[in-house]
Amino acid sequence: MQTVFAGRLSVSGPSARGGYAPGSDGMHPSGGKAAVWAIAGVVAVVLMAPNPAAARVRTLHLRYGPIAMQPAELKAHNTRVPPPRVNGFITRMHAYVVDDRGRRLPTNELMLHHAVFRKYIAPFWDADCSARRDSEPFYATGEENETLRLPPGYGLRVKRSDHWLVRWMLMNHTDKRYKAYIRYDVRVDTSRAIVPVQAVWMRVVSCRNEYFDVPGDGGPGSVFQQSRQIPVTRTGRVVVATGHLHGGAISLALSEPRCGNRILVSTRPVYRSGAPRPTDGPVHVTSFTSPVGIPLFRGQSVVLTASYDNSAPHDEVMGTMHVYVAAGRPAAYDCGPLPPNVALP
Repeated sequence: MQTVFAGRLSVSGPSARGGYAPGSDGMHPSGGKAAVWAIAGVVAVVLMAPNPAAARVRTLHLRYGPIAMQPAELKAHNTRVPPPRVNGFITRMHAYVVDDRGRRLPTNELMLHHAVFRKYIAPFWDADCSARRDSEPFYATGEENETLRLPPGYGLRVKRSDHWLVRWMLMNHTDKRYKAYIRYDVRVDTSRAIVPVQAVWMRVVSCRNEYFDVPGDGGPGSVFQQSRQIPVTRTGRVVVATGHLHGGAISLALSEPRCGNRILVSTRPVYRSGAPRPTDGPVHVTSFTSPVGIPLFRGQSVVLTASYDNSAPHDEVMGTMHVYVAAGRPAAYDCGPLPPNVALP
């Protein structure tokens, strides 16, 4: 295993090795066959499995800091951070806060409110954001303590030449001073058999707005919904999806108008209290994972809907779904059965 701290690389042991099997990426005529693409995906998983010895998996432990936190301080920045400096594919990633001795800090002391990791790309004009963009998000976590886990055989491409930055916010809930670090563990697979995955951020409002308000005038048990129709710009298969929501959220759902508005993915927040409260933010958001994937085609539209409790006002809330789309054309363009959600370790 290779270990990296603050951009310095040291070798601490032998590399782990393992093999992964990608899902379907073949195109077959649908002909009204509801499950053709699903069957093709399962067959491909079996037939395309690489030799386990051919894959090379490394977990890199990187960190940004130190960050000096004063008592009861809130601090936020957008800053460059060390990337893995390796060519391969990210298959798992998790970020959290540690002290100067590497010990994880509990959220009731020093909380990572959010950390959105981005990588620099060729600049372009983003009409949705009404701005020039030179970076794109690929992983986010925070109070929800999210871990990116891609199914076996899939990964986010990473290059030795990549440059990363992270938009983060830390909140000190104590009367103590801290010297903290944002640590992020990145598992990289250098096997050539990995199917590339693209991270796509979908929002219920435009990128330039980002937030919306829940009026809270519906009375007990009422629900407020914010929806947006989103054009699909990339053909592929959704293999992972999760969401970012604020206090008062009930669910975040992605539906497909061309198939009777069926729900493709639905995520929900998990609260410490068990139910949404005006001052209680989610400690986790559920996710969808499938090695077969949900087919999407360029040119179709999907609808993203955030549902919030409307019995009390909720200002500047969000409804963002983090969707990971595998490259390759799905096996069928039909409204066949959706694959089941799969739990990954």
